[in-house]
Amino acid sequence: IYTVLAAQEYGRGKLPMVLVATSFIAWVVTPIIFSPFPRWILIRQDLQEFSNFITGGAGTGEDEIKEVVDRGKKCTVRSLFECGLADEMAMWTESAMFMLILRFIFKVLV
Repeated sequence: IYTVLAAQEYGRGKLPMVLVATSFIAWVVTPIIFSPFPRWILIRQDLQEFSNFITGGAGTGEDEIKEVVDRGKKCTVRSLFECGLADEMAMWTESAMFMLILRFIFKVLV
């Protein structure tokens, strides 16, 4: 599909944003609609849990940082914030100092 769309754009080769947005919405919504038991109550519950995962404030306290890193290693995060924080904390606390310095220098130069 991408090749056909890129060919229609006279060689610019850029994917239209409408296709990207449609693909993303379908990727999120399709498992909810075509679940094994598609009932309105269950669909509403899935949407509420998804919304809580995206907008949830779990793991935002300073005293929860160690727990967030542990949950990130086990892939049992409670919110999108925890997922990102656990990933960044793992990268900065578990990488070798040489790699951190090299990564920093590379980002400064580029």
